[in-house]
Parts: sequence; structure tokens; C-alpha cells
Amino acid sequence: IPLRLVGSEMCIRDRCSVQSPQGQAILAWFGMPLDHFDTLVYVEGDQALQRSDAILAILRQLPAPWRWATLARVIPRRLRDWAYDPIARNRYRLFGRHEYCQVPRPEDRERFLHD
Repeated sequence: IPLRLVGSEMCIRDRCSVQSPQGQAILAWFGMPLDHFDTLVYVEGDQALQRSDAILAILRQLPAPWRWATLARVIPRRLRDWAYDPIARNRYRLFGRHEYCQVPRPEDRERFLHD
């Protein structure tokens, strides 16, 4: 599951896998489990957002019409997460699964955290 961070310029800037050393350090910083990954984590400033909060934060960075989906933030988090959970659980069936890890293009490499 990818871990995505946002920079001050309000675009998705840095990414890493939660299993990577960088991802593990970020999870530890926020006091999150290091051995159980069941959701997307999106770090924005000093907050680690998860589940529907993470999705809404990512959508807020995208152009319309995707950004319009952030109107869902008026729905209580408990209901949003209730709707999010079955989609997340079935994401491979719904969106497909790759047999390999995608290697970033050279122009995208600087957007990934690394040693």
C-alpha cells in the first residue's frame, strides 16, 4: 500500500511504500503499527490521514471533477469509512492487480523517498 505525502506546494510530492525504511520511520513517528498495513496513509503537514480522510485529501489535490468529490467531507467520517472499507478490501478485484511492482519513470524518481 503506498504512503503518500504532500508538500507545501500542494501537489503529491513524495511517495514510499510503508514497508520501506522511510515508510517504517514515518509510521513509527505517528505511532502507527509497523507490521500491519490495511489502509492508505497520507501525510499532510503534521497529520497522518487514513481511510476516507486520506482519499479526500488526495482528491483535493486533483483538478475538477475529482476535486468535487471532497464535498463528501460533510458526511460523518464513520459513514465515509463504512463506504470506504469494502472498496479498499476489494480494490484488486475492482481495479486490477499488477504481477510486478511498477518502476518509476526517470522523471518521476525524485517524487519518491529514498536513502
